Amino acid sequence: FHATTPAAADKLPVQETFKVGDNVYVRALHIDPTGKHLWVGTSAGVHEIDLATKSAVNTFTRKDGLANEYVFAVGTDTAGYTWFGTNAGGASRYKDGQWKTYFPMHGLADYWIYAFANDSQDNLWIGTWAGVNHFDVKTGKLTTYVKELINEWVYGIDVDASGRVWFGTEGGVTMYDGQRWTSWT
Repeated sequence: FHATTPAAADKLPVQETFKVGDNVYVRALHIDPTGKHLWVGTSAGVHEIDLATKSAVNTFTRKDGLANEYVFAVGTDTAGYTWFGTNAGGASRYKDGQWKTYFPMHGLADYWIYAFANDSQDNLWIGTWAGVNHFDVKTGKLTTYVKELINEWVYGIDVDASGRVWFGTEGGVTMYDGQRWTSWT
């Protein structure tokens, strides 16, 4: 994994280097809300990098509590939990050394997790291969939406300045404005 600045990119090909391992693929990057840590989701676990020192603070795998080492998505909810979306392992969340993993038996739409985004009501949206989940941060309740989407494979989620939630899917884009769902192919 290499980090460069735009000015340095023209003069130097690499400014910073972080070793993630041989034959390991980086699938997700996330800077925590404090701006102090970079989370690097890989095919062999997740690394927490201190951005001031450029050194690894933590590396998590299954033996540490991560549901599956293959991490496709990383996000932080408004309660300060860092979430890890995995390949066939559900979603694991972490805070202060404590882990909790969500599977379909807990209300998660699927085991394959590809995206996280916080909405304007401080709740978390979770994109999966079988729809999208809305996670109420206060109650812990998961609600699944499938038929509302243009396609159930949700690869990306973002929230605009008006609070509308946008879902990038295998079949197009769906937008939820808090009352109505609208889709485009």
